[in-house]
Amino acid sequence: MVGHFRSAEASDSQQSDSYRAYEELHGQLEARARTFAQILGLMDSTYNDRDHRQRRARAELARVDRDLKKLRAEIVALEEHRTKLVADLGA
Repeated sequence: MVGHFRSAEASDSQQSDSYRAYEELHGQLEARARTFAQILGLMDSTYNDRDHRQRRARAELARVDRDLKKLRAEIVALEEHRTKLVADLGA
């Protein structure tokens, strides 16, 4: 019976250690969740402020300007190709 009592004590000790480890991990996760929520709140509050809206608009404008430049170059190349085809048809 003494051996059984010791294994029960060891089992209780292991359960206690496991519970403490669980509680410690749970506390760390709760702290991280609060920090993450604060970060998300800060991101939401700054995302739509004037400076960020203007920065995003400038970046989008730069992308549109690059696309237009590429399309203009493509139009020029197509017009040159068309001119050559028309010339070949006339010859």
